[in-house]
Amino acid sequence: MNNFKHILFLINPVSGSAKSNCIEILEQIKPKDYHFEYLVWKEANEKDQLIRDINLSEAEVLVAVGGDGTINFLAELVLRKDKVLGIIPSGSGNGLARHLKIPLDKKKAIKRLLISEVKQIDVASVNGNYFLCTAGVGFDALIGKEFAKRDSTGFWGYVKKVINRVFNYTPEIYRLKFGHSVIEKEAYMITFANASQYGNNAFIAPQASVKDGKLNICIMKPFPLIMALPIAFRLFTKSLDKSKYLETLTLSEISIDRNPGPVHLDGDPYEMNGSLNIKILPKKIKVIY
Repeated sequence: MNNFKHILFLINPVSGSAKSNCIEILEQIKPKDYHFEYLVWKEANEKDQLIRDINLSEAEVLVAVGGDGTINFLAELVLRKDKVLGIIPSGSGNGLARHLKIPLDKKKAIKRLLISEVKQIDVASVNGNYFLCTAGVGFDALIGKEFAKRDSTGFWGYVKKVINRVFNYTPEIYRLKFGHSVIEKEAYMITFANASQYGNNAFIAPQASVKDGKLNICIMKPFPLIMALPIAFRLFTKSLDKSKYLETLTLSEISIDRNPGPVHLDGDPYEMNGSLNIKILPKKIKVIY
């Protein structure tokens, strides 16, 4: 059981497909000797104010009530202030929470938070920008960019975006540099996996671990459209790593040259230049789970 008593919850009520009732649940089960603070993330442009408010707090634990993007936002503050990260999953995919086996039911997740031990897990970065679950370039980064427009949310909103794009996406050429090797690959997408899945039990890297000091670099090769459904089936049955269209490298660092464009970090899109440096930071962040 952890000894933390001062906890700040950052609640993202628009994360995922439903409003959060986290505050009501917290007040129902809150032990008397705990001090809880709440911040509600109402608008995307509130980041600077949220950072100021969080920096003023003396909370020992910062808890993301939201999806992987909310976790990502808090993680940088946790790292900077040497605090502890907590997770109450309330997002569209909840990739990291699922990987860490945190209950998706809020009440169960809160109860787990109050009794679980602190563990250290790996963090990864792309050009100095952190991610905890997955990052990527190519098709999934483009979908992340379009999904962020918020005209559709949730799992089926994501599926709709994928179907609309999968039939007209052109694979790109990537130049990969790692160790003493330099290779060129034509790829549909390249995913950098610290954890095993994107979310919704879509396992891009079934063997990935957040505690091994390595990244799984998942290179999806061009495939005939007739194979789209079998590949999707493998994605949701933890067998994509067995497909001949997926090549996986296990590395602590890799550099990639490609055309400038979108990169997703834990599902959130960013525009980056053509040169990317991706690396793992072993046991960098403290998480309660």
